Amino acid sequence: ASVSALDHCVGRVVAALDQLGIRENTVVVYYSDHGDMFSYRGADHKFTCHEDSIKVPFVASWPGTIPAGTQVDSFVGLQDLMPTILEWAALDVPPHLHGRSLAPLLSGEAVQSWRRSHYTQNITHAPSVEQRCLRTTEWKLILTRPMHVMRNYAGEHELYDLVNDPEEELNLYLTPRDDEQRQYLHFPPYDEVLVQLATELRHAAAEIDDALGVELADLCLLEMSRRPADRRAP
Repeated sequence: ASVSALDHCVGRVVAALDQLGIRENTVVVYYSDHGDMFSYRGADHKFTCHEDSIKVPFVASWPGTIPAGTQVDSFVGLQDLMPTILEWAALDVPPHLHGRSLAPLLSGEAVQSWRRSHYTQNITHAPSVEQRCLRTTEWKLILTRPMHVMRNYAGEHELYDLVNDPEEELNLYLTPRDDEQRQYLHFPPYDEVLVQLATELRHAAAEIDDALGVELADLCLLEMSRRPADRRAP
């Protein structure tokens, strides 16, 4: 019911623009600040790094400028909204912004060196846990540390195979490992994947001066280097 009501209200806004004759001179952007998990994974219904929370709508419409039906498969985020609007308004884009203008992507231009992954900062709600996440087309790495603890301490990390486990049910971090259900013993080690993702996460964190992200990535890489040889990927 809420979705239907919101859809109706968006339609009223667009209809008003048409009635005023300013539709082709108006950019309409629909987005959300977060998704919702409806408490599926516990008390945090939105303060997580899972797809249900971080994969949000981002729809832009500008008749005559954005071709109808355009779809962008590249990694984009809300940090790209401000640079995009500034470019459309023919204003300078400050170099300190974390995002990039989506105008070329939305116009169908080939964009070189676009980001290959998406970096997320998060603090869970109950209890308060700081997280840094890197999502690629195939994998997601979530590095965690409880707040108000000493430095050089890492919490429980997570690794998800988004191709074979899009619902993010199986945490493959440091497999093979034992648990109550013994469901992770048959998985191979993913050390090479973890090193690659942690290295890329560290680079993304360093780009925006995120000291915690750099620290957690370094701790993850250190853990990988100290892992017994019989548990490492061949």
